[in-house]
Amino acid sequence: MTVLGVYVFYLEQVAINEKTFGSDSAGLGGFAEMGMMISVGIAAVLAVAEFALWATMALTNQFGFPWARVAATVLGVAGFLYAIFVLVLSTLSDALFATSIAYNVVNEALAIAILVLLWRPPSTAFYRASRLQRAWRVVVGEGDTRPVAAGSPQ
Repeated sequence: MTVLGVYVFYLEQVAINEKTFGSDSAGLGGFAEMGMMISVGIAAVLAVAEFALWATMALTNQFGFPWARVAATVLGVAGFLYAIFVLVLSTLSDALFATSIAYNVVNEALAIAILVLLWRPPSTAFYRASRLQRAWRVVVGEGDTRPVAAGSPQ
């Protein structure tokens, strides 16, 4: 979705340039194209950072760290609010693009689905079990995986 988001951003920039300067912006000395390429480059760098952040959140959630679930929720809510802001801003500036709206709807629906799955009762049980398993490794030791009876002297 992140790569698709950069492409959608590129399409928006092309449409804005055509709307603002017409289909032939060669008279500007290439400044419009240069500005567009710089903004798309910045969007690509931010997309790589976003991908790395979400991949880190996915891995830490896979290992059952509860803070990762909270961090993913905060990032998901921030992304949802940002999508609403962009939609309202594009509506006010009369720059609505069907591809951008479709991308934002699909992206936010996916984010909501992920957040719902992260907070379901089976997920909560998984995070508790993972926490207990990590605590068990600390108490018993990394190499010993045998269960210890409750009243044993160990």
